[in-house]
Amino acid sequence: MYPALISAVGLIVFKKLQGLAGRKYVNPAAITKLLILGLLFMPSISSLMPRDHGLSIDLQNHFTEGLFGPYYPMETTIFGTTLITCYGSPSLDPANPYTFGTAENPLPDVLYTMIVQKYHGWMGGVSSIIVMAAGIGLFALCRGYIKWRVTLAYLLTTVLFSIAMGYIYGGDIIFRVVFHLFMGSSIFMAFFMATDPATTPLTQLGQIIFGSGLAILTMLIQMYMGFLGGAILALVMMNLTVPFLDRVGIRKPFGRR
Repeated sequence: MYPALISAVGLIVFKKLQGLAGRKYVNPAAITKLLILGLLFMPSISSLMPRDHGLSIDLQNHFTEGLFGPYYPMETTIFGTTLITCYGSPSLDPANPYTFGTAENPLPDVLYTMIVQKYHGWMGGVSSIIVMAAGIGLFALCRGYIKWRVTLAYLLTTVLFSIAMGYIYGGDIIFRVVFHLFMGSSIFMAFFMATDPATTPLTQLGQIIFGSGLAILTMLIQMYMGFLGGAILALVMMNLTVPFLDRVGIRKPFGRR
């Protein structure tokens, strides 16, 4: 009942009333999701947002004490096990979590879990490959309407930032890239929410800056604030910069007609 009530308020305030003002300053779906997270979970936690898995996913790869001794959470075997047990099928045997790979080479099962089918999360994030296929198909059909530069800038910046963080903090760089690209609703947001025509820049250069800024903010929030769903918060923050980004890259007429 509570999510339904909060969603109704979000639709009325951030969709209908914003529309009356002439433009929407924040994405209605993103701000409503933040309201649901904040109003339902904030009273019971001390951080800004609930962290999904505590210290099991430590993106700064700190030396951690576990049940079986000290370890680095981002090392290949540990990080692979974490991704599969957190996002994989609950019917998997915990003693043998790798169904398509092995403990020595968990990459095949991690790729299957994160790209083909995730069991933990919401429907928009179940299968990243289906979301990408639908998004690319939509781009092809509506090339003059969908702002594909936002998506491309977001994905490329996420990959480059993930590689850089891998060199800085160590751990398996491939798993870092896969995690940041495909965790939660990141891909759905990149192809659909972040390209919302009403809350994204009009100019081509503004769209590239918007997508890159969205990726950088998302990574910073996830790595240094411990909020693994940082893409939603980052989207709302970048939405507020759109009136300024609309002035970037405006083509000025010159010469004769």
